[in-house]
Amino acid sequence: MKESVIFAGDSYTWGEGLQLYIDNEFWINERNNPNDWLNLKPKCNSESEKFREENRFSGIVSNHFEYNLIAFPNDGVTFWESVDLVEKNLQVPNLKFIVYQFTILDRLPIIIDNNFLYDNLFSQTDTLSDLFKKYIQYKIFNKQEYFESERKINRLNDVYNLNINQIISLSIEEINNFYYNFLCEKFLNKFIENYIKKWQKKCPVYFIDSWFPDSSNIIQKFETIQNNLVPLIGTDGKFYKKWSDWESTFKYRSIIEEFKNTGNGHPTFEQHKYLAESIIKFINER
Repeated sequence: MKESVIFAGDSYTWGEGLQLYIDNEFWINERNNPNDWLNLKPKCNSESEKFREENRFSGIVSNHFEYNLIAFPNDGVTFWESVDLVEKNLQVPNLKFIVYQFTILDRLPIIIDNNFLYDNLFSQTDTLSDLFKKYIQYKIFNKQEYFESERKINRLNDVYNLNINQIISLSIEEINNFYYNFLCEKFLNKFIENYIKKWQKKCPVYFIDSWFPDSSNIIQKFETIQNNLVPLIGTDGKFYKKWSDWESTFKYRSIIEEFKNTGNGHPTFEQHKYLAESIIKFINER
């Protein structure tokens, strides 16, 4: 049976925007038009999706090693969808490795343990960031429209051992720092203990840094992640573990810089090639 690999992440891993690099009249013209996902999606067809799948970094890597690629079929993947992708495929035969690309931590769900969803307080689309910020706005400004429910806040306090009443006098900047430096770190600790360590018992798990600098700074604090973070090869031939440092080596740091009218901020065709080269080199040297 053919060996398999799992690539889990967000729209960066999925390869959004690569369709714009197809060299035919239609897609060349589309480089001058708005093509964020809502505009891009209706224009895609089997030809464009085949191109995207073959030229995204996960496709290049799996083809290089001749592995079967397990990836989420749709764009706009939530945290739970990326985790569920790994969970549901963890027992496939001949699983060689998992590559997990971190998204922006503002998208983290409220609770790391799916069992907490059973009380119907939370859904998989609720984010820790939204609930926290809405609660703070409610407490500071007494805006009833931002208050979701006392039960949700109590559950948040139960899980993360918070005393939110002690931080209502913080400035907006201090609140933001509290979110990233306290809540996100607590969440990632649970993520590592509940999921990553379990995955590592099955096969190697490698990581791609978050494209958002504040999220990257938090992620890089964890030894389990840092030790398995893929160094990314820049156009200067140097290796970078921080996404922002790596992307700064490119003439175009995203599609919108190469094709300004598209409004699409995802990695370019060239960057996917470099990401794939980085992963291949990293795996070959393990």
